[in-house]
Amino acid sequence: MITASAEFGSAPFAQTIAIRQHRLTADEGAEHGASDTGPTPSELLLAALASCVAVTVQMYARRKGWPLTHARVEVSGGDEQGTYVIQRRVVLEGD
Repeated sequence: MITASAEFGSAPFAQTIAIRQHRLTADEGAEHGASDTGPTPSELLLAALASCVAVTVQMYARRKGWPLTHARVEVSGGDEQGTYVIQRRVVLEGD
C-alpha cells in the first residue's frame, strides 16, 4: 500500500507532503494569495503522470532489450469547456 500525507506548511496555502522519508512542499501561486513556495497540487499531479510514463517506458525498453538512451515525457493540463484535459508528449532517443 502506498501512503502519503499533507499538512499545513509554513506559508498561507503551503502544504508539507510526506511520502516515506521524503518531504515536499506544495503551494499555490501569488495570484491566489499564496507564497509560491512549491509546485501546485495540479503541477505535482502532472509531474507524477509524466514520471510514471517515463519509468514505464524505461522498464519496458530494458525488458525488451531496446537500445533506448533517453526518454522525455511532457505533460500539460488545463480546463477546456468545463473538462480538465491532460495532454502527453513522449520523445524517445536511441537506436
